[in-house]
Amino acid sequence: SQHAGIKFTYESTKDGQSVPFLNVQFDVTANNEIHHRLYRKPSDSNINVDFFSAVPRCLKYSTAKQHLVRANRNSSSADKYAESIAMTNTLLRENHYPRKCYSAN
Repeated sequence: SQHAGIKFTYESTKDGQSVPFLNVQFDVTANNEIHHRLYRKPSDSNINVDFFSAVPRCLKYSTAKQHLVRANRNSSSADKYAESIAMTNTLLRENHYPRKCYSAN
């Protein structure tokens, strides 16, 4: 039995070479190597804790740090890390985080 408020979704590959799972996208190269990077659904609105919201400042900085840590942990190579950091920096910038919260990359 399933609760009426729970809705399951699934993703399928378009190119047969990549598949998203949770918040990670797995890519298979021509050499059958598997790489991964941070993944966000196309419908993601990039809304997060806004830096100007009435939330303790320490929580805002912790939120930014956790996004950067997650981008690092979910990236298998330097180029995948760069893609993940670019997405993370966009998220932080759109939620009004100061530049010092962004990654230097």
